[in-house]
Amino acid sequence: MNAFLHGKLDQPVYMTQPQGFEDSHLPHHVCLLHKAIYGLKQAPRLWFATLSTYLKQQHFVPSSADPSFFYYHQADIHIYILVYVDDILISGIDPTSITTLMSNLQKKFQTRNLGHLSKFLGTEFCRTAEGYHLSQQSFITALLHTASMTNCRPLLTPLPSKYPTDAHLQLPFSQPDLFHQLIGSLQYLTTTRPDIAFAVNKLCQHMHNPLLLHFQPLKRILRYLQGTLHYGQFLPKTNLLLTAYSDSDWAGDQLDRKSTTGYCLFLGTALLAWSVKKQTIVARSSTEAEYRSMAAAAADIMWTRRLCEDFQILLPPTDLFCDNVSAMSFAFGDLIKLTLLLSIITYLIMSNTPIDESNSIVEYINNLTDIRLPTTTRKNNMALGPLVAYVLERKYNLIHPDPPTHLPMYFTNASFHSIFHQDHGVSRDDVGEGEALATAPTPAPR
Repeated sequence: MNAFLHGKLDQPVYMTQPQGFEDSHLPHHVCLLHKAIYGLKQAPRLWFATLSTYLKQQHFVPSSADPSFFYYHQADIHIYILVYVDDILISGIDPTSITTLMSNLQKKFQTRNLGHLSKFLGTEFCRTAEGYHLSQQSFITALLHTASMTNCRPLLTPLPSKYPTDAHLQLPFSQPDLFHQLIGSLQYLTTTRPDIAFAVNKLCQHMHNPLLLHFQPLKRILRYLQGTLHYGQFLPKTNLLLTAYSDSDWAGDQLDRKSTTGYCLFLGTALLAWSVKKQTIVARSSTEAEYRSMAAAAADIMWTRRLCEDFQILLPPTDLFCDNVSAMSFAFGDLIKLTLLLSIITYLIMSNTPIDESNSIVEYINNLTDIRLPTTTRKNNMALGPLVAYVLERKYNLIHPDPPTHLPMYFTNASFHSIFHQDHGVSRDDVGEGEALATAPTPAPR
């Protein structure tokens, strides 16, 4: 399919006369193009605009999650089209409608029917009674041939347990273009091989200045692939329940102390998506690193749910699992409000700010009576609004209609804790009968 020749130009485009086809009478004239050709910068965009316009005329709707994905829902007919330049994948549950659509595409764009799905964009598909097996065995074989490692000795793991420290390995790699080519191919290979995602991510961080030290683990990954040519991804028939797991390697990079984000999405028992990526800034706590991982996973969850809506899949709320309690509490928003309230109280009391009941700060605090400590922090969950009002009442004689009888005893804000130890109008005895405030450790000076 000569796809780009079907693109319709939306503005005049001129080109010099091609070599070998010059007009001897008008050698200095230029040609006016009637249609897009290969090499024209706007040719891909014009081809996709032509194809998408035709599909919309056939009552297909572009997906809001992916503009290259189109769907058709009419009565009991459901057809889906995925476009990648001039490769088109068509699926649906009505063979008659699909045959009619393919016939129309052949008449309009001179397409070819390649039969049932067996290979698409370098990925091989094998359909069985249990589901689909996805692999890139031929792609790996070609990659090993490019690296001249077709007959290399296979290894069991993609990364070593200990990196070499030889001084000569700090020299620049003599073929940086080959390094970039191999790493780019490995990045594409991770679409069906999550087992090498972390190792490839580590090597991608040295694309700007590859050394011999970095080429050694690259060869190790290739040797690992040599022994796992038949590995791939399996998509079984399963229930349609979306779940996600996130984690982070806090300050795992020994050079810049940046953390690494990792998450994966499951649709039932099928691994649907995964990602390993180095965070762009330094996380000052494991909570911050885990929270950023949760945010990245949540963004992928939202995109996946939008895509499922195009397939008319109604999903229940998605569970996002994380092993950091503080990050989960922060995600619920409780710690954000708690930090804000503690900052307000600390500023008011430590600075002896004059305040009365008409002050906007009191009105703001009274509107936050639904703020509660995380259940993991205190067994008996307690609203923070009365706590704030109680402290203000002790300091400024502002009476709250329902003061608390006991105050939460777990606080990690050293400044707020110091309020109850200094002479600021609230004594330690006022905290609550039988309770005490936990002392936060003083951070070491930097």
